Amino acid sequence: MSNTEKEHRNWLRSHGLCAGCRQPIAVNSKWYCSDCLERQASWHRNWYANLTAEEKAEVMQKRYAYIEKKKAAGICISCKRPASPGRVRCLICADKHNRKSRERRRKLKHED
Repeated sequence: MSNTEKEHRNWLRSHGLCAGCRQPIAVNSKWYCSDCLERQASWHRNWYANLTAEEKAEVMQKRYAYIEKKKAAGICISCKRPASPGRVRCLICADKHNRKSRERRRKLKHED
């Protein structure tokens, strides 16, 4: 990405506009509106579903290597903030992760 693209994207962000469709951002997102986020998520789900087992293994291996690199540098594995001392996530991401985990466990418990 060139500097001019970054500058343009930062300008859009500073004015509360989506970097994908230039519409106002209505969700708590850094760059994209909810429609663009859903479109990206859908594309990524389809892309991953069409990978072969070997390609999926390669993607996961690269992801694990990236996480290990962030751990070694003391950076949160979920964002780019410094991780809490002795932890792999910052306080904000740890709180989000804990809430999501509790909700997932609650749903699993109610399914049984």
